Amino acid sequence: MVKPSVSAGSRDTARWADPSAALAHAAELIAAGRTAMLQPYLASVDEAGRPRCCSSAVGSPTPSARARCSGRGGRAAGPGQPGDLRRVQPTVAQRELAGSVFSSIATLVPGAATPLYARIDLVDDAAGRPVVLELELTEPSLFLPQAPEAAGSLVRAVEAELQR
Repeated sequence: MVKPSVSAGSRDTARWADPSAALAHAAELIAAGRTAMLQPYLASVDEAGRPRCCSSAVGSPTPSARARCSGRGGRAAGPGQPGDLRRVQPTVAQRELAGSVFSSIATLVPGAATPLYARIDLVDDAAGRPVVLELELTEPSLFLPQAPEAAGSLVRAVEAELQR
């Protein structure tokens, strides 16, 4: 996978089987003044989509949304394009991993406070264990339409922060 470090809705993300096409895509992003990330592609994305675990201020994962990835050798759909986005319940292992990542954020970034929210995107490795695909701290898409009860948790976290 080749993707820009800053993007939304998989914009300018692509999966390439040909290494030269992947390098060309990365070069295109860099030439445009952006940075590129390279990630190994895990087969579980094709089989199960990409679960997303959103954590609230207390670090408890909310119900997740799952998005299907686009096909091989091409760019993923961007914002506003049709996709397969649906609510899924995270597994115990996904909730534990997301909670652990969330609670570690403040220790990983010196001087940082625990954030109000984070989106932790997970996929399964070849052995079926969840692994972190992305940790997004400034993510505008928290999939609240798929888990409307999570909006209340986020609002309460913001209110509590404002009252501090």
